[in-house]
Amino acid sequence: MKKSEGIAWLCVSIACFFLMSASILFMPINFVAVGMKYVDHLIGISFWVFLSAGIATQIVLNLKRLAWLKKNKIRANHSVFGVGLITFMKNAPACVADGAVVVSLFCLVISSIATEASGYICCVFAALLSFSFCMHCILNGKIYHFLKNRDRILKNSKKHIG
Repeated sequence: MKKSEGIAWLCVSIACFFLMSASILFMPINFVAVGMKYVDHLIGISFWVFLSAGIATQIVLNLKRLAWLKKNKIRANHSVFGVGLITFMKNAPACVADGAVVVSLFCLVISSIATEASGYICCVFAALLSFSFCMHCILNGKIYHFLKNRDRILKNSKKHIG
């Protein structure tokens, strides 16, 4: 896998997760009242389609990463730095995403308590939380680490082999 190809797939994945989170912003709007009968169904469908597409692109990226490691005769455990779900603060962009998860979760809880349950601000914080959580998983994960350090991984593996 070329590095540019991997970055393009990663951008597609991030865009899918962004659109999935953005669809949350449209869920509380009553489109039936203005004569758009099926828009709410389309928004729900788009949420699941973009979530599935984002996960699918991550799976494809991981398969491409493993194929590249196998092709270059690098054991996969050399590039494993933890699953993005449970690791934190692995690099500067991940620190931003991790901070955004904490802040948006805090704001969501506070806004849920302080406002009505149907307050639109809760949907905004839910969308921010879902996107920042997806970014946390991506930026702390193996795929991002691999794409960022691919050349160094190859160089270090040649040292160990030769």
